[in-house]
Amino acid sequence: MFAKTVIDYFYRQDLNAEELPWHTSAPTKAMKNAISAPCAGKALDIGCGSGAHSIYLAKQGFEVTAIDSSPVALEMAQLAASEAGVDIDVVEADILNWEPPSRFDFLFDRGCMHSFDDSLLDQYKSQILSWMGEQGTYVLVHVCKRHVLDWSPFGPVKRTPQEIMSFFSPELTEIGNAPEEFSRPLAFGPTYLTHGYCFRKQIHKH
Repeated sequence: MFAKTVIDYFYRQDLNAEELPWHTSAPTKAMKNAISAPCAGKALDIGCGSGAHSIYLAKQGFEVTAIDSSPVALEMAQLAASEAGVDIDVVEADILNWEPPSRFDFLFDRGCMHSFDDSLLDQYKSQILSWMGEQGTYVLVHVCKRHVLDWSPFGPVKRTPQEIMSFFSPELTEIGNAPEEFSRPLAFGPTYLTHGYCFRKQIHKH
């Protein structure tokens, strides 16, 4: 998991949240499109990082669990939530093996799945399906592969929208998507394209 190694490297540099190459304080288009405020229920921020999206979800009315494998990230998230005046439950755990006490109504991943190589994706998908409630919503923001030569040994693993939608089918149905350009320092390249996906569990009619 080279991308995860890069992420851990930045967390060890004692940076402020705004100095992290992947940080953004603004909610993604996909998240805003998927949420109709006011909200209720349990939300999970997968790979929460410095907590900006956990805070946004809490402000919409969700009871938020923020999970990350980095204690540094979780310290940032907890401090930011306190300063924002919201409560979030932070959990330090291996995302691929974590078992929560209950299921979630809303799951959000910006930056976690694309840190995994293909050999770990089936395990990741199994976790997502086990965490989702029967009427759950899953929003994924993933770096988009624009063409066959769009590849880099650094940063997140890029995948096409077709690869993402095919991977989660047939268990999940895509109900919306939103491309979004994202500018960042040289660590991940000057710009890259992210794509947001909104999924719901497939309902089988008898």
